[in-house]
Amino acid sequence: LQQEYGKEQQENQCKDQVKEQKQEKEQEFKKEQDKEQKKFQKNEQELEKEQEKEQEYALSCNTETALKDRAGVRVLIVKRLPQVAAVVNPDRTEEDKSEVKTIIVDIRTLKTENPTAEAQKIKKVTLIFHNLRISYDNSFDAWSAIYINGLNQLKAELLIMLEHYSPAHVTILQEWFKTIRLPPQELRFVDVKSAGAFTLAMTAEGKLWSRGMNDDGTWDEGIEIWRLNPHFNMKDGLIPSSHGPSKIRQLCFELYCAIIILENGAVFAYGKLHDFQSYPNIPENGFIELTDTAKMKPMFLDELRGSLSGAQGTFGIFGTFHVVKYFRRAKAFLTADGIVLAQADTELEKGYRRHFTPIDPKFFGGEKVVHINHHVRDAYVTETGRVIITRGICKEDYSFRN
Repeated sequence: LQQEYGKEQQENQCKDQVKEQKQEKEQEFKKEQDKEQKKFQKNEQELEKEQEKEQEYALSCNTETALKDRAGVRVLIVKRLPQVAAVVNPDRTEEDKSEVKTIIVDIRTLKTENPTAEAQKIKKVTLIFHNLRISYDNSFDAWSAIYINGLNQLKAELLIMLEHYSPAHVTILQEWFKTIRLPPQELRFVDVKSAGAFTLAMTAEGKLWSRGMNDDGTWDEGIEIWRLNPHFNMKDGLIPSSHGPSKIRQLCFELYCAIIILENGAVFAYGKLHDFQSYPNIPENGFIELTDTAKMKPMFLDELRGSLSGAQGTFGIFGTFHVVKYFRRAKAFLTADGIVLAQADTELEKGYRRHFTPIDPKFFGGEKVVHINHHVRDAYVTETGRVIITRGICKEDYSFRN
């Protein structure tokens, strides 16, 4: 019995030792976890402080300029448009400031991509994004700056938001960035515009390279390879239209639709054609010329155009009006004479009918409009400096009349 009792005690002692060792290992593991967590939190705090310093510095000094061509060397990127109000508001609260998320791109730190002083200038910049999945039920947007440097080359720089500094996020972001295939570096670019998922860049010759767009205007999802766009790759940049061949005057994006205006007044819409669905025979996605009179007719509102011409003219949906510029978000075109052609909604029994119509200059005090801006409301700037503000969302025809 004594032998059996002694044996049982030894077994219990062994079990206790194993249990103690297990507890020690668990405690060591927990300490290591706590140590890593504190280290990660410290890194995050340091990054936050660093970003705050950059933000304070960015807001306390004017934008640095490089040469007389007005190229810059640094870009301040504000994550969301409403946050810009907090940046410029002298009465902003601490809560307002805490919501502002910014990133600064300094081309002087990107010497691998831009090795010479001449290259280290930013002439144009835009942003692209791509939705990435970090797990089955968790995704986030990856961002990159696409810019034209001092040598007119198209370049890309990965942007990592503060909330994406975890190792898992950074790894996925870096892998995505490697898939971006820019146009050949020997090409020279003069403009680049983006809607995030779609992007267009114009060469000095007047040809367009695109990313994210198929020929029929649908999304080219998941592909980060730039290509020479077949609709805009003509020799000498002379793009064919119903008005004859001409060079591009302006390229612009309206959400998922690109607007391209030629010097001869021809206008193309390329992508999602939601804003033009009220005109006959318009597909959901596509590439159309809005100024092709054989296919497109004006649908003006007499109450808004007043004494302005309502004739069919030679410019498709614009009638006799030769537009020279488009203002995104405001959904308005402008002629060289300062006439505004804006999208207006007419209420029907079921829904609305949307069409572009000229706005009688009397609504702007008889003055010539030189600029249009939109954020919640539309602001029309006249040549004398007056700013006339109208309703900016769902602009029914009576919005202008009232």
